[in-house]
Amino acid sequence: MYHYNRGIEFKVPDGSTKHANEHFHVDANYDQVYRGYASEVRMPKLSRAIDETRGMVITYKGGVVVTPYFSRSDGRTRNWEEVWYGTSKPWLVGVAVPQDKGQTLWGHGVGMSARGALIMARDEGKDWQSILKYFYKNTEIIKIY
Repeated sequence: MYHYNRGIEFKVPDGSTKHANEHFHVDANYDQVYRGYASEVRMPKLSRAIDETRGMVITYKGGVVVTPYFSRSDGRTRNWEEVWYGTSKPWLVGVAVPQDKGQTLWGHGVGMSARGALIMARDEGKDWQSILKYFYKNTEIIKIY
């Protein structure tokens, strides 16, 4: 949604800022991949999670924001400007990820550690809203459709 909105803001024809040169909003290879009905049967919890979060977005001060994530941290995430420079994004500030302590960073390090989030949910019983609010500071989660 963030990239779609930016496409509108910057008048990118037929696409978002993320896939503008391909003339569409999401990439069917990486962004939105449907693995078929058999995957829904094999992973009913995933299907339920998709249904329960349909239309939900993360906002900061009323605007939909970019929410990067990566595979695994080395015990902390990074600030936006630490990795990608430019103007800081107040919701993308480094946080401790004790679940990843002693691991090797795998990915850019900005936003949510997928491994850390998985352990928070599976082993610590945290719900998806609290996990997102932990990694994306001072944000709200709202339903837009």
